[in-house]
Order: sequence, then C-alpha cells, then structure tokens
Amino acid sequence: MTSTAASELQELTELFERSDEMRSARKQPRYGRDDNPDAYRTVAVVGGGTAGLLTALCLRAELPHLEVTLIESSEIPVIGVGEATITELVRILHKDLNLDIHDFYKQVQPTWKQGIRFEWGKPGDYYFNVPFDWDSNNLGVLGSLAELGHTRAMTFQSILMDHDRVPVIQTNGKYTSLLHRTPFASAYHLDNRRFVRYLHGAATKAGVAYLDRKIVDAALTPDGTEIAHLVTSDGEKLSYDLYIDCTGFRSLLLGDKLRSPYHSFSSSLFTDRAVVFETPHGGQIKSYTTAKSMASGWTWVIPQVEDDHCGYVFSSAFCSEDEAEREVRQVFPKAGPTRIVKFRSGRHAEAWKGNVFAIGNAYAFVEPLESTGIMMIGRMARALCKAFPTSKKDVAARTLLNLNIAKVWDGLRWFLSIHYKFNNKYNTSFWRAARSDTDTSGARPLLDAYQSLAPLHFHSKAVQELLKRSVDVAFFGLEAIDCILLGQGVPTQTFARGEDVAAWRRRLELAESFAQRCMRTEQALDVMHRYPEHLDELVNSRDSWVNDGVEVFSQ
Repeated sequence: MTSTAASELQELTELFERSDEMRSARKQPRYGRDDNPDAYRTVAVVGGGTAGLLTALCLRAELPHLEVTLIESSEIPVIGVGEATITELVRILHKDLNLDIHDFYKQVQPTWKQGIRFEWGKPGDYYFNVPFDWDSNNLGVLGSLAELGHTRAMTFQSILMDHDRVPVIQTNGKYTSLLHRTPFASAYHLDNRRFVRYLHGAATKAGVAYLDRKIVDAALTPDGTEIAHLVTSDGEKLSYDLYIDCTGFRSLLLGDKLRSPYHSFSSSLFTDRAVVFETPHGGQIKSYTTAKSMASGWTWVIPQVEDDHCGYVFSSAFCSEDEAEREVRQVFPKAGPTRIVKFRSGRHAEAWKGNVFAIGNAYAFVEPLESTGIMMIGRMARALCKAFPTSKKDVAARTLLNLNIAKVWDGLRWFLSIHYKFNNKYNTSFWRAARSDTDTSGARPLLDAYQSLAPLHFHSKAVQELLKRSVDVAFFGLEAIDCILLGQGVPTQTFARGEDVAAWRRRLELAESFAQRCMRTEQALDVMHRYPEHLDELVNSRDSWVNDGVEVFSQ
C-alpha cells in the first residue's frame, strides 16, 4: 500500500470511528425496520468462554435491536487459566457494559495489576517493570538510568510495584484510595472460571438468548461464500443472519468452513505450548503480573486471592513437555498438578468473511506476554458494534475492519518480537535462537530510531507521529517500546538530561516515602470489602481515569 493510500485509509478510519453523527445514527431503529429486507436481525455467537460472552454483551449493549443468541456446549470445558488484563477492561465492564462493580468484586474476586515485572533482559537477578502510568506520572527515566542504573524508578507506579504496595493509605484511622486517579490506574487479575460464570449471568440479564448445543458442522450456501446454517450433534439446523465465530483455535466457521487463509507469526514468536499450574503465595498477593524467563521460554505468574496461577510458555522445538514439566518443578517446587495447553500464534487473512465475523482465538492469537487476549476480544467486539452495517449489502465496514484489525494484530506481533530479540537473561539454545533468528522486520523503523537516540517518546511530536504510523503501537504507545528496550538494556544514545541530580532525587525520595505508607494488596482488598464506597469512587468519580474514554482501533 502506498503512503498516500495508507494516509487516506487512516483518515477514513478515524472519521468512521469518531463521527458523532454516525454514532448517533447507528442507535436509531432503522437497523431493524421491517421495510429493509437486507437488515441484519439475528446474530449467533458460536462458542462461549470469555470471547463469546463479552461479544454477546457488547452486541446487546450497543445494538439492542438485534436478536443475539449464544450457542455453546456444556460438554466443552473452559480452559480455566488465570488471566491478566490491561486497564481498558475496567472501562469496558463498568462503563460500556454498565456492570455493577460491587457484584463483580463479590462474584469474580479480582486482584489488581499495576503492570508487569519482567525478570528479563540482563543475566542474574536483574528485572525491570512495565507499569501502567508511564505516560502520566513520569519521575524521569533518564534520571533512573543515570543515578540507579535501571529504569525501575521512572514512575511512581513502578516504585509501588518494587515496594509491593498499592495506592491505598490509612491516615488518622481513615482510609484513602487513590485507585481512581489516572497515575494509579490498575487492571484486573482474573480467575477465568469465576469470570466466565459471572459473564454468563450478566448475559442472561442483558437479554442474550442461550442454547446449549454442540455444533459439529456448518453448511455453506450454494456459492460457498457464506454459512447457510449450523448443524448440531443431534442433527438440528440453526440459521441466522450473522455468525460470530468464537470457537477458539478450531475456528470452525472462519477457518474450517470459509477457508480464510492463516498467516503464522512463528518466525517472530517461537513458543507453542504452556505448562499450566498453580502455586501457593502464602496470602501475600502481588500487585503485578510476573513474566519470568525460563530455559525455553517464560512463565507467567498471575496472583489470585487463593494462590498464584502460572503457566510456562515454551517452544516444543527446543523443549519436550516432560522437560518443561521438570523445569517447572525445579523452579516452582510447590507447584500443584499441571496440564498442557497447545496454541499457535498468527491470524487469519480476514476477521469478517461472508456472514462470519471471528473474535478471539478463532481469528488470531499471540502468546500472553503483554496480556493482550481479553483486550483484543473487547476491542474487536466494540469495533464490530461501532461499525455495524445497516444492510447486508454494505461491505465498506467489512473492508475497513479487516484492514484495521489485521494491522493491529500485526503490530502486536512486532511488539512482542522485540521482547525476544533482546533478552539476554539465559544463554540456552532457545534464547540464542531467539536473539539471532527472531523476525523483527516490522518493528525496524522503531528499532532504528531507538538505536540512534532514545527514549522514543522524547522525540518531537512530528517524529513521534511518523514512528507511530510506521508500526501500529496505538494500544501501548512509544513509551511502552521505551520500557521494553531500555528495561532490557538495549544499547542506545540517550537524550541529555534536562534537570539537575538534586531535583530528581527529591522527587524520588518523595515517591519512596509515600509508597512506604501504602498498603499491600491483600490489605487494600480487605478495605474495599469493608468500605465499598471506594469502588463507587473508581467508576463514578469525575476525576477517575475510568471516565476518560477509550478509542477503538484508531490512533
């Protein structure tokens, strides 16, 4: 695509997403008018889990004229691993879907995530943090590098992570929560089984119809371009106007039936297995996800209220399942029973083909190194709702969504690839191959700019815009690229510091002093339970970051 065409597409997409007139028009009942024979009226969400349920809820919230039916089989178990998220899910659940935060905390029992601790980059005990407040409460990444030799003092939230604290304090017998303030934005750690049960109840209340059926096949229309009907294990035929494929890696409708080509990311992301397990945390709940380097990949550690949910993500080309199991037992001696989850990283050529729109693993997947799974489900579901066409003959939305969604998933590929390319924690065969063979070609403009002068987000606005358009980093920003590259110690020439050492150290001392007054996660969760008005503050306060709004597939 030429630069002119790319620019025009970007402009059109932004207009498409942001036009108040179009947003207003979509809410009108013309979608379901009886005199429009080509209108979409019935939608089947095929497959449950997080992808199917969140999608069904978004459709009901944004397009209430549609008849939405969720079809899943109770015979197919939920994967059931702990899930880490980003801050956007809090907005989606409690603002877009208007789900009661008190009910959510009671049923799901989430813990908080302030960012990711990467045991990554340099050999030995070295680690770095990727907090959520990198763009709103920057204490000075150059000061942290120059004075301390690492990036962990670059923001207040990173300092909280190092102290294992969250921004809830007790003063004169009263509790003050700063969770609602932008610099202290937190995401959720979720137990998947509890989360899915909760979403089931929410979907029922929202008017989503439910069918417990095992879909074993789907018939095509005579020309082979669309799904004519679904076929259940009992031989029942189910027909709808639009099918949302949430069948996971099976991709029954988009991949298996409509044959959308699959584009693998394996040249950038080598891993294809995970050993999933749980390990006790002794009642001490971390306020962050940990990504721990291992011999043939890495392990996630996601704190839940009862224990830590973990998974060793590895490459079967470098490590057998038995070898991975043995390494888990060595590194995590208290690990409980394990199981293997297989996956592939990549995407299909189209998210929307014919009368099928695929969401979740049915369309694309990248390993969970940056907690993008639920984020992308929510974004794709909301993008579909915002761009939902008034007629089956309207293919403009389909074209724009396919182009834009593919670009974002490709951007995630390149973002994750730089995590692998520069990790020097271990010198095993896997990591030697990752450093030498990982394809980072899509991130080359960012890497070239970084190696010349960093941090990237210190460049002029004009240069930043050019960099953002070279690789889709809209979800994480240039600050996130800086976090990963500077955190791993990737060589660069840095900008000159613009302040004296004394000023930076005063800010650091103030931040350290305040962090020491803050509570541990388990203590603060107890405060939320006893004083639930602090949860109301998170979603209802005018100055809460939750009310800032979210962009959907736009920069």
